[in-house]
Amino acid sequence: MNAILRGLAEQGAPPSHLRRIEALRQLCERSPGCVGLALVGSYAQQRGDRISDLDLVALFTGGDADSYLVQANEILCSEEWLSAYSGRVGVRGSFCKYVFLDFSSCELYALDLPTSLKLRRPYVRVWDPIGLLVTLETEGLPPRHEDFEAYQHGDDGLLWELFDCIKWLKRGRTELTKSYLRKLVAKLPPEESNEVVSPLSELESQPCLPMAPNKACAVVLRDSDAGPELLVFAHPGAGIQLVKGSIEPGEACAEAALRELWEEAGVAAATVTRDLGVWDSGFEGQVWSFSLCAPAAELPDAWEHHAADDGGHVFRFFWHPLATLPTSQWHPVFRGALGFIQRAVRPG
Repeated sequence: MNAILRGLAEQGAPPSHLRRIEALRQLCERSPGCVGLALVGSYAQQRGDRISDLDLVALFTGGDADSYLVQANEILCSEEWLSAYSGRVGVRGSFCKYVFLDFSSCELYALDLPTSLKLRRPYVRVWDPIGLLVTLETEGLPPRHEDFEAYQHGDDGLLWELFDCIKWLKRGRTELTKSYLRKLVAKLPPEESNEVVSPLSELESQPCLPMAPNKACAVVLRDSDAGPELLVFAHPGAGIQLVKGSIEPGEACAEAALRELWEEAGVAAATVTRDLGVWDSGFEGQVWSFSLCAPAAELPDAWEHHAADDGGHVFRFFWHPLATLPTSQWHPVFRGALGFIQRAVRPG
C-alpha cells in the first residue's frame, strides 16, 4: 500500500485522495465478500495530476457490493463535497461519484461477481487477496475522454460532466472541452417553460392551483452526532420511500403533507416550518411539493405503523443520514426525491 500511496503522491494527487484510497482498501479488508479493489484511470496509467479523478473498482462475492457501497459512501461523504450522485450498473452493481470542495473527485464502482467487467492494463492492484484481478484482464486501450457519452446520467450527473470540462480546460484541452459541450447541449431536453416557480408564502392557507403540485411530501429531519438525518420508511413491496401522497382538491400543499404524515407515519402533531420547493419527478406526471415538517414531540429511532394504503401495509420507519446516497433498496423515484431534498436544505 505504501508504494501505491507514494505513486499517487509523485503524480501530484491531493492528500485527500491518499486518505480515501487507504480508507477504502481498509474497508475491503473488513468486508468478507470483497475479493478485489483496482485503481484504474489516469493515476493507474501514470499520467495523473492534482485534479485527476480517483477511479476505483471493487469486486464482491455473495451479493455484498451494495452493502460495501453504503459504507464507502459514509467514508466519502465525511468530507465536504460539492456534488454526489449514485446509480446502478446493470443488475449486479452500483456506483457513486463525488466532487469535493478541495477540487478533487472520486468515482467508485462496486460490482458483484460474475461480472462482464474487463480490466484493461495498466491498472493497480490495491486489494487482491485471491489473485482475481488478473482473470478479468483483457486487451485493448482504455476508454478515451473523446468517446465519453454525454448526459448519460441526466441532470444528476450534469455537475460531474461540467467539472470534467473545467479540468480539461485547466490542462489546455480546449478543443476536447468544446467538442464535449456540443455533445452535451445536443443531448439536453428542450426547455419546457420559462416560468419561475416561487416559494409559497402562506403555506397553511394557499391551495395548490391547476398545473401546480399533485403530490405532497413531508420532510422530517433530526440532528445527530454524524449530521442531519431524514425520516424514511421501508415499504414491504416497493423499497425505501419518503412520506408522500396525493393532494386532495382544494387542499393546501402544507396541509396535504401534514395529513400524509399522520396517515403514513402516525405522527399526529406537527407543523410546517418551511416550503422546500417543487420537483417534477418525471414519473407518471407526478409533480411534488416538499414541506419541511417539525413534529411536536421527539420521534423514536425506529417504529412500525400500519397504513391503509393499497389495502393496508405495515411501514417500518427509520432515519437515513441526509448526506448518504441512496442504495439499490430505495424506490427509483424516491432516489431522485432524496437528491432534491439534499440540495434544498443545503446551506447557501
